[in-house]
Amino acid sequence: DPEGFYNLLHRLSWHADTLLQLSELYRHREEHATAVDFVDRALFTYERAMLGAFNLTSGANRLDFDHVETRPFFLAVHRQVADLQRRGCFRTAFEFGRLLYALDPWTDPHGALLHLDFLPFKANQTEWLLSVWDVFASWKKQEPAKLANRMDPTLLPGWAYSRALALYVQERSQKVKNHEESTAALVDAVEAFPPVVPLLADKLDVSLPATLRSHRIFRIETDARFVSSKHGTVS
Repeated sequence: DPEGFYNLLHRLSWHADTLLQLSELYRHREEHATAVDFVDRALFTYERAMLGAFNLTSGANRLDFDHVETRPFFLAVHRQVADLQRRGCFRTAFEFGRLLYALDPWTDPHGALLHLDFLPFKANQTEWLLSVWDVFASWKKQEPAKLANRMDPTLLPGWAYSRALALYVQERSQKVKNHEESTAALVDAVEAFPPVVPLLADKLDVSLPATLRSHRIFRIETDARFVSSKHGTVS
């Protein structure tokens, strides 16, 4: 009952959970401006409650998602990321996406990485995407223990294809005539995640042979049976 939320908010004006519930209510009504205002108020509530030593901009502070009390903050940041994208504020959305990821980079409970394979291009921050990929790729080769119980972006199809595109953007900015590195990265992405190829072809209005579309490795699967062994599997 929305009236109950208003009554509670009248008594506790800065109750974060209530603010987020009302934000969702207005979002369903497509009153986005009001929904954004409630999210901003929820974020302000948490910001005022943070100790001085907890610095959101450093990227070094963490929140345990297993503690129920911290989950509304994750939700508030995630809704802010989504709404900023809707409004076309991609650089700000990118920074909030990085914040969401930094809060718990081991499990990434709200899937910030699924935003961060797209936002770097809109925010002109493709170097960040490549640097993150390189860190995880080096860990996989030299220090695999660091990847234990941690979300690895190199196992996500969006990141694999985005890396190829980011390398291509980098090569064009450097006026590299041959695109060997980006082409190799694209080949790696196709080998690791072939079911993405028909989806990209449809988006690009590219015609694929029927024999290719019907091949079993290009079918969308719900498990990791067709992920190349050299890229690992998602457990």
